[in-house]
Amino acid sequence: MGYEVIELWREPRVVQVVGLGRSTLWSLVKDGEFPAPVPIHDGGRAVGWPSNEVISWVQNRIAAARTKAE
Repeated sequence: MGYEVIELWREPRVVQVVGLGRSTLWSLVKDGEFPAPVPIHDGGRAVGWPSNEVISWVQNRIAAARTKAE
């Protein structure tokens, strides 16, 4: 039985993968247009994004752009 490996990506990795600037990323999170990060550990300030949610967001953007182009 297989399983999907999900990593928690920190902000620099997310910015690199999606191709957005930091302020744009946080603006999209605030507006509910990008997945919100999750705390990496209780009581800490460090947050990360589940890799599967980031990848899904990118795939949806690609699909929407291709559908719009048709």
